Amino acid sequence: MDQPFTVNSLKKLAAMPDHTDVSLSPEERVRALSKLGCNITISEDITPRRYFRSGVEMERMASVYLEEGNLENAFVLYNKFITLFVEKLPNHRDYQQCAVPEKQDIMKKLKEIAFPRTDELKNDLLKKYNVEYQEYLQSKNKYKAEILKKLEHQRLIEAERKRIAQMRQQQLESEQFLFFEDQLKKQELARDLVVEGLRCAVLPKDLCHKFLQLAESNTVRGIETCGILCGKLTHPTQTAFLSSVDLHTHCSYQLMLPEAIAIVCSPKHKDTGIFRLTNAGMLEVSACKKKGFHPHTKEPRLFSVLTSVVRLLSKCVNAQVTDINSKGFELRKIVTTIETQNLEGLHHEGQFCRNPCPPGERKARDCTVNEDEPDCVPCQEGKEYTDKGHFSSKCRRCRLCDEGHGLEVEINCTRTQNTKCRCKPNFFCNSAVCEHCDPCTKCKHGIIEECTLTSNTKCKEEDSRSHLLWLCLLLLLIPPIVYVVIKKACRKHRKENQGPHESTTLNPETAINLSDVDLSKYITTIAGGMTLSQVRDFVRKNGVSEAKIDEIKNDNVQDTAEQKVQLLRNWYQLHGKKDACDTLIKGLKTADLCTLAEKIHAVILKDITSDTENSNFGNEVQNLV
Repeated sequence: MDQPFTVNSLKKLAAMPDHTDVSLSPEERVRALSKLGCNITISEDITPRRYFRSGVEMERMASVYLEEGNLENAFVLYNKFITLFVEKLPNHRDYQQCAVPEKQDIMKKLKEIAFPRTDELKNDLLKKYNVEYQEYLQSKNKYKAEILKKLEHQRLIEAERKRIAQMRQQQLESEQFLFFEDQLKKQELARDLVVEGLRCAVLPKDLCHKFLQLAESNTVRGIETCGILCGKLTHPTQTAFLSSVDLHTHCSYQLMLPEAIAIVCSPKHKDTGIFRLTNAGMLEVSACKKKGFHPHTKEPRLFSVLTSVVRLLSKCVNAQVTDINSKGFELRKIVTTIETQNLEGLHHEGQFCRNPCPPGERKARDCTVNEDEPDCVPCQEGKEYTDKGHFSSKCRRCRLCDEGHGLEVEINCTRTQNTKCRCKPNFFCNSAVCEHCDPCTKCKHGIIEECTLTSNTKCKEEDSRSHLLWLCLLLLLIPPIVYVVIKKACRKHRKENQGPHESTTLNPETAINLSDVDLSKYITTIAGGMTLSQVRDFVRKNGVSEAKIDEIKNDNVQDTAEQKVQLLRNWYQLHGKKDACDTLIKGLKTADLCTLAEKIHAVILKDITSDTENSNFGNEVQNLV
């Protein structure tokens, strides 16, 4: 019954709209289904009886499709059913002579079932296709909006790229112009300031004063202070001159920079000498291979004194030495001492930055252009801080309040302020800088003043009658006390003769308290038995950061002993009192410092033994009383 698929029919079918295409309107999709239902032909060679029987089956299948909810197939079959028996089959040559029971049944179903259901299905399909069409329009509009948004975004990106490229080109041209202009100015200035082939160097008027402030902590101990990468040093106890070591040091500077000068400050004699190697001095010292202090020839002169500069700076130095000797200054990083021009507020690190980073921030990267604004980023909240303007690329680490030392947090660390610690309840600290707090005294006979954060408890004393009673008892007990003292002395003498293994034997009670030993008073002894590299390895393995190690190193550049002490103190503050002794002993043994570990262990045990014996002695006296 269906039309055979010929080439022409296939072309015609391909030209027909697709009812599954949601981009078509609902009416077009319904018309496409109707055309599929009309696409039917009959053959004169097939009797009408067979068509009637096939029509019965066709109607039954359409009903099944309808029950299953397959509206499209039901609509197509009902249309085929109507087209076959209303339009096509009556034109068959044998239609009038055909008399079969199914004919009446077919005519009845056409009128009662096929036509009504076809109209209902058409309405249902129009509703369904209308919903799908609206969804398609919404999706299409949404997709169109997204495409427009992407195109606009691409347009903005392209415009921004062009703008940045243009700005870079303008900046490059500006930098090149400024560079060439600066070079021309420098060349013109150099031609005007050249004296005997050397450029003129300007020294700040407070140069020596600031350097003597930085060197104060070393000067009071008789230690020389030398500037890093500059010819500036102090002679704490000698006059201002250049020793053989100073000659070799300054020779390197003058080889790199012919304008380099050596400034020697003598705080004791209130004198400052400014020197420069002569041509003969440069030849002899640069060829000398000796090390340490050694003699050089006196003629011709190896260095000359720059008297004009000395007279300029001498007034400042003489007026400021007295003030320097009366005050203590914290040792900071040594600054650049010779400047080619007076650039106040600038700091040279790669290029000159115009302003420092504000408190709470650090420099993210070096300035790429002289007098440029630095790129600053915030410090990590709660872990790092800076409380003043600076040019460093690192923030300071926040302080830790060690509960094992009796401390607690009063004010949390912020980006602009360090942690502020205070003593815990029932603890006090009476020093200006509290590294640990002591427990408050408990009174037996009453309290005069309560314990505060800065003072201990003041206790009441016993009345005078009790004092008289104790005095009488004490007079009566002098002979037994003398006996106990002599006995204790003999016992101590015997222990000293027993050797190290016997003398360090402790009872179990003492061994238990070893984990709570306060190592503060042993830090100096421990540092004296270790090299600087050993101390650094130990603290690095036990939690001290590289930034803190570098900070302590920079704060004590010329004093390695102080570096070791400060590194160990920082580790102890970070670790806390609990189990610090065990950690230290194990760390020393791991570093193959068993001898030092045993020595420290013996010293601590000796102190504990002494304290225990004193306590036992007091108990014995109390029992006698």
